[in-house]
Amino acid sequence: MGAQKQRERGVIPDLTLDILQMNRKDRIEQAQAAIEVDQVLSEAQLARYYGLGPADLTGRLVTQAILRPSKNRSAHEVQQRVVVADRRVARLDDSNLNHRLTTAQMRLDLGIAADPERWRVEQRNALKLEVPDAIHITGDGERWAIEADTGQYNMPTILRKLQAFKDQEYAEIIWGTPSSVRVKNLTQKIGRDLRPTLKLTQWW
Repeated sequence: MGAQKQRERGVIPDLTLDILQMNRKDRIEQAQAAIEVDQVLSEAQLARYYGLGPADLTGRLVTQAILRPSKNRSAHEVQQRVVVADRRVARLDDSNLNHRLTTAQMRLDLGIAADPERWRVEQRNALKLEVPDAIHITGDGERWAIEADTGQYNMPTILRKLQAFKDQEYAEIIWGTPSSVRVKNLTQKIGRDLRPTLKLTQWW
């Protein structure tokens, strides 16, 4: 399918189509910028959104990872090479690496540029559950809360986080999860007052 047809159908975000039509040097620059912002990119993300492989990004650390993308599907494992920003990120445990990849995938799915002024990844700890995984600042200055859910949250935690994001007056709450079953369950369980935009988010 041609790029224009894909753009018209909305199959691929406009940003991705624009990047894939760039020359190799510019695509590499775009991927390098993405790693600076997201800290990680999987082999699949590099191929799908930049038309590149890990070997194209000279000077970057590459780690081999075997991850379970969703806590609720313990038998599902994905083996991928992952390009990381630095040695600190390379030492992250599987859960944190998976979480960062999921957050990066949400940016890619939404077609948001790897611009630190528009996409701010939060360094959250367990004491600050009310802080989203990333914040998107739109061209109109709106703030969107971005939350990557890999199955580790129970329903009370989900509702508490959503209420906190609503109280902080985010214009949009985007909730991504790698499990289609979880998307369906959350759609049924979350009340309309707190319902975020739910997205199936798969980085592999």
